[in-house]
Amino acid sequence: MEYDFRKNDNFAHQETNVFLCMTMSSPCIFYAAACMAFILSGVFCSVVRWSHMCKPYDEMEDYFYPARKYVSFFYFFIILQFPYLYAPSDEDTWLYIRAFGIIYYPLCFSVLFLRYFDNDRLASNRKIALLMSVSFALILFMLVLTLLGDSPVVADCMRAAFYASGAVSVALTAVMLVISGRLKKKIGKYHYDSFSNEDDFPYKFAARVVNMPLAFAIVMWILYLTGSHWFKMAVDIVVAVWMVGILTVILHPQRGVVLTSGIERDIKSKQAEIIKKAQEDDLVGDNENVPAGKELDKEIEQIKAEIYSIVVGKKRFLDPHFNLDALAGEMTLCGRTKLARVCARYLNGFYYVVNIPRVEYAEAYLEANPNATKKEVALASGFTSRDNYKHAVDAVKKLKQSRKI
Repeated sequence: MEYDFRKNDNFAHQETNVFLCMTMSSPCIFYAAACMAFILSGVFCSVVRWSHMCKPYDEMEDYFYPARKYVSFFYFFIILQFPYLYAPSDEDTWLYIRAFGIIYYPLCFSVLFLRYFDNDRLASNRKIALLMSVSFALILFMLVLTLLGDSPVVADCMRAAFYASGAVSVALTAVMLVISGRLKKKIGKYHYDSFSNEDDFPYKFAARVVNMPLAFAIVMWILYLTGSHWFKMAVDIVVAVWMVGILTVILHPQRGVVLTSGIERDIKSKQAEIIKKAQEDDLVGDNENVPAGKELDKEIEQIKAEIYSIVVGKKRFLDPHFNLDALAGEMTLCGRTKLARVCARYLNGFYYVVNIPRVEYAEAYLEANPNATKKEVALASGFTSRDNYKHAVDAVKKLKQSRKI
């Protein structure tokens, strides 16, 4: 008698009639219906995310919507779960679906976090690009095996791919946790170390999503290990609703809004106009608050001098999105790491390096233009909003009182 591998293997195909799924008495119809809702939700969100951007923010897509195309792609990629629609009881299909989740979600969150919060492109991050390629290749390989049908060879390959997916997922999850951990650190100290305007780093949005990757990873590993169709059905329904919910959030820019209603819509020309006027007026001179620092070594003093020559001398503080990376790109005496350390240790943090001259410029601007509104003063001085201007004034005032600078 010929040996029937699939009946004796631990991952063997159970002799369940696929036509059972077509009857309302079978739970398979509910599994398929939940998956259908999940896929349709993903496709809908993909189309909306790809085709819609709020005006006038579409004029600065790279700043306000840096991950738009990536989000659309990952939404649409969910459609690859289609084999589950017509054969949820098929063993090969089930192994494929269980492996799909533990690979897809860690990869999705890792890439999107890097693109949105770090402005990192796949072309410039070869390690992530390689990991992404291997992951997608494994998913597509298992999809092909699923579509090939029953055979001992397919069973062997599917089982090997199923175990391989676990190993790949461990690597992806480790990368995801590192990226999420780095984001948590940014949330904690974004205000002073790297950004000059509160809205430049969407910390409120980041705080809401930073723990989502771990939650999804845990859920997908439960599905991978338990193999529960009912659990899969519940997850599909919840995630289908969640995808629409998160879409409604990300359609509106989570980064700082430079212009609001009543202000000219041409963002770039307005900012150029402001900076040009500031340079002509020369309202801010040399910074008088730089500590003499006789106790500091010569190298630190030289770095501090270059920092102020760029931030104040070149009036880079008038750029509302000027950050530590931009400053590091113009420095010649040190790299980003040392620059961040000097700002934090000797200059009270990058936030104050930029916002002290902004506040001083705002005072001078208001004196020269007594009829200007607070919003106009804020925009003219390099702030993204009136609220950020107010927060900076309060922060600088407290710093000066505490340090007596």
